[in-house]
Amino acid sequence: MIGRSSTKSQTLEESSPLTEDQIAVIMKDPFKIGTFFLKYRQFRDPAIRFVWVSVEGDRLCWSKPGEKHLRTEVRGFVRISDIKRIKDGLDRTRGLPKENKELRLACSFTVYASDKTIELEAPTEKVKKDWVNHLCTLVNI
Repeated sequence: MIGRSSTKSQTLEESSPLTEDQIAVIMKDPFKIGTFFLKYRQFRDPAIRFVWVSVEGDRLCWSKPGEKHLRTEVRGFVRISDIKRIKDGLDRTRGLPKENKELRLACSFTVYASDKTIELEAPTEKVKKDWVNHLCTLVNI
């Protein structure tokens, strides 16, 4: 029985890696909750990524959908303090499908940081606008 109890409590801990305080902070801020974006990647096809602002508000993070814990399986991030500029649209439109190209560009934005460029396509223009405005506020640009 003891072995089963410890295994069960260990599983419960693994299923909720965030503390109650962290969850409370996240639930008050939709940007910390996160959104699914299409992330354009250099030399590869775009991929769906779950994107959020860290609980501390100091990083823009992303992970692969389907990860056991979307928010703790960070696949990449950029520090908010390293963001230099944010612009509408994409730098590289080479891989964009011809159908709905204008709409896709209208839903896209590019984040320029000190050491990387992140190109994201939001599900809607409103989501894009909200994220761009929020990131600009965090970065003070």
